[in-house]
Order: sequence, then structure tokens, then C-alpha cells
Amino acid sequence: MWFRFGLGVTVLTVLVQLVQRPPRRELWRELKSQRRRREHDAARYSKILDDRSAELTDAIGTLTRRMAVELGVDTTTTRVTVFRHRNDSGHRNDSENEDGTFVLVARYSLNPRWAKVKRDKKYSASYGAIAATWCRRFLYKDDYPADPDKWVEYVTSSDFETARMPREIAEGVRMKSVCVAGTRLEHDHHNVGVIIIETVKPWIDEALQDRIAEESGGFATLRSTVAEIIYIMSNSFSDADTERENGEPDDERRPRARRAFDSIRSRLARAGIR
Repeated sequence: MWFRFGLGVTVLTVLVQLVQRPPRRELWRELKSQRRRREHDAARYSKILDDRSAELTDAIGTLTRRMAVELGVDTTTTRVTVFRHRNDSGHRNDSENEDGTFVLVARYSLNPRWAKVKRDKKYSASYGAIAATWCRRFLYKDDYPADPDKWVEYVTSSDFETARMPREIAEGVRMKSVCVAGTRLEHDHHNVGVIIIETVKPWIDEALQDRIAEESGGFATLRSTVAEIIYIMSNSFSDADTERENGEPDDERRPRARRAFDSIRSRLARAGIR
């Protein structure tokens, strides 16, 4: 009798569960709905990220122009370029790591010829003034030949101390500068990029080298702001790439990215840059 009673209870429990369990079609419909919501959220977040990154890129352009003005250089013969380091190896950015490439973020010159930008071009971390600045932290070199052919021979020679360039690269350089200065962009113990200042006419300001290398002052403040923006942008780009690879949003990273963007926007607003 007790056996029959227990069996009946078991059967009744199974029947109740079957009745209460939603049909497989309904479960599948709910799963698809959840997936669509997550995809929509990811797309919306990606757009917000892209919009804010574009906003900050414009701000870096304004800061680049201000740096040129602060240095007092002739911007018809000189240009200032900001490069962001992109680490292709997946390791942390640091000066001992030669992996990765550089991406042009902003450039300023009053001369349209020198202000041209190739947005899709990537710059090597293995040679040239960019690589030398990245490794040394600071570069100032004012003895490049003015003659284009001699310039190519100089930068491709074996005794060229500033990261010797391959000949095919050197011949393709449009602005064969006679003076080049560079400073590494650093934020919170991370190396995030470089600033290159170059000219086709020799600089006559003897104090220019000191102003570029200084740790305080107007140029240093602008440089620090650019470094912070690039640091935030680089992390945001990495987060977005991770989400695209995983196919789903990372809810933990998003609040951090928003706070970082908002902090920079407030700082730029106080400096009169919008």
C-alpha cells in the first residue's frame, strides 16, 4: 500500500513538472529574445564608444595645435604629430617591448603638404625617429642633411644611431626633415605613444629642446593630457575588441570606460576644449 502511495506521489510530481515546464518552442523563443537584447546592447555600447572616441580624437587634434603654439615653432615648415602605440603581441605597453605598431592620431601644420594624413597607415616600432623616441623616451637630432639623396643615405647608413631605416622606406618619406624631436607619452606608468616634432628648416630657438623635454610648464601639461586621453582610448579599444571576439558585452568594463571618458571630458571642458 505504501509502495503504491509513494509511486502515485512520484508520478503526480512528474506530471505537475511536465505541465508547468514551458514548451521547448517557448524556451527557444525566449533564448533568441535574450540573444537579440544582448546584441542590441553591444551595438549600442559600441556606438557610444565610437562617438566618444571620435570626440576625444578631435580633442587631441586641438591639443596638438596648442602644443605647436606653445613651442613657438614656425608651423609652415614644422609639424607636430601624435602617435598611439598599438601592442599587437598582447603584452603590456613598455619601452622594452618592441612589438606592435604606431597609429597616427593627430597631426598639425599650417602647410597642407606637411599636414597630410594617411589614416590607415601603420608605423613600425623597429626603426626611424618614432622607434628611437619610444625606446629612449626623448629624442633631439638636428644634423640631418638637407639634400634629399644625402638624407636617404644618412638614415639608411649602418652608423646612423637613431634606428636605421630600410632604404625603400626612407625613399618614400615625403617630409625629409633636417631637425627632429620626439618625446614619449606616458600615463600612470604606462607608455602609450610618442609625439614627433619635425621641420624642413633648421630651428634657431636654442631653448626649444629644453621646452620639449621639460617635466613642467605649458607643453608638459598638454603632453600629459594627450597621454591620459590616449591611455583611456587604448583601453577602450581593447575592451571593444574583446567584446567583438567574445560575441557578448562585458558588463564589468563598461562602467569603468564611461567613468574614464566622463573624467577626461570634464578635464577638457575645464581647459576650454570641447
